[in-house]
Amino acid sequence: MDTQTTSSSPAEFVFAFANTRDAIEGEKELLAGGVSPGVMPRPDYLGAGCGICLRVRAAELERARSILDGSFQGIYAAETAASGKKVLSPWNP
Repeated sequence: MDTQTTSSSPAEFVFAFANTRDAIEGEKELLAGGVSPGVMPRPDYLGAGCGICLRVRAAELERARSILDGSFQGIYAAETAASGKKVLSPWNP
């Protein structure tokens, strides 16, 4: 896995969920709250959990966290690696 990134500030953050129901409900809640999440498959290297993640722009991170109110399994910073691939790393406020 390429861990060297090209930017110092992530443009996007990814919410991972324990199960599909939480991911689908999370998407509905975000949309109702005015946040437009992207849906993406959960990368294998994040370990077990739901196969769906929700991606939000950095500008919407705090609003998304407030709307989801802890119903997610983890938050990951999405950065672009030197290879051009997206790399997710655990994010802690």
